[in-house]
Amino acid sequence: MLEPVKVRKEMQSLQRHFRDERDYVINRLQNMGFKLPYIPNSTFYLWLDLSSLPEAINDGLNFFQAALEEKTIVVPGIFFDLNPSKRRDLFDSPCHHFVRLSYGPRMEVLERGMDAFERIIKK
Repeated sequence: MLEPVKVRKEMQSLQRHFRDERDYVINRLQNMGFKLPYIPNSTFYLWLDLSSLPEAINDGLNFFQAALEEKTIVVPGIFFDLNPSKRRDLFDSPCHHFVRLSYGPRMEVLERGMDAFERIIKK
């Protein structure tokens, strides 16, 4: 912190690194047919809508299971649902057809993850 110029360069390098990873993941997902209405610019997570996928994998829990079989991790959207008084059933959640994925890992890990997504969709 005593060298502001160095700190700015490090910050820019990190921003560039995560932007490149984000762009890679988004490009791969779009090539698979996913629609991404929101492109994040200040995080390393994507909120992925699965509702256009076949019924067997179009919700967060089933996609999570399919991803696990491919040795890939996503987080089902329902884990982020704010439903403190339990007024609705788990499967009525507005987050039911979503997963969250991170583009924070190393590029070779992201490549394997995107390859796994392609295998899931082809099945």
